[in-house]
Amino acid sequence: MVLLEINIEAYPEPSFTWKQLMSDVEYPFAKTEKVSENNFISTLELILDQSSFGYYIITVQNIINGETKAKTWGIKIIELDPGTNTISCEQSVYQEGLGAGIGIGIGISAVIVILVLLAIFIYRKYHPVIMHAFLLTERTYEELNTPPVVNDNNQHNSGDVKEYENMRRN
Repeated sequence: MVLLEINIEAYPEPSFTWKQLMSDVEYPFAKTEKVSENNFISTLELILDQSSFGYYIITVQNIINGETKAKTWGIKIIELDPGTNTISCEQSVYQEGLGAGIGIGIGISAVIVILVLLAIFIYRKYHPVIMHAFLLTERTYEELNTPPVVNDNNQHNSGDVKEYENMRRN
C-alpha cells in the first residue's frame, strides 16, 4: 500500500481530483481533511499492483469571485529493484536547497567584488594620483646624493634678503 498526499493552503475549501494518467481513471475515494480554516490535506491510498505504476495527476480547484481557478500537480510511481536506494522527499528538498544556497552565496560574492571594483574606479576618478614634478625629471645618482650647495656670495635676487644683510653689517 502507498499513500499519495498533498497539503494545500486555500480559502474557501477547494475540491481535489486524483487521476491516473495512463488509464484516465479518477479516484473518487481520496480523503480530504480540513486541518485549519485555510489548510487542507488530500490523501489517495493505493494498493500497489502492476497497473498502479505510472503518472498520477492531482487537480485542485477553487471558486473565487465566481471564477473557477485550478492548479495541477503530478507524481510518478515507479517500480524499483530491491537493491535500489530511495531518496525521501525531505532529502531531495534539502539537496535542492543546498544547491540554491551555494548559488546565492556565489552570486552575492560576485556582487560584492563588482561593488568594490566600482568604488575603486570612482575614487580614482575623483581623487587622481598627483605626480610631483621632481618625480618626472631625470636625475643622476650623483645629483640625488649630493647635498645642496649653500651660496655665501651675498648675491641674492630678493630685495628683502639684501636689506637684511645690510642691517646685519651695520
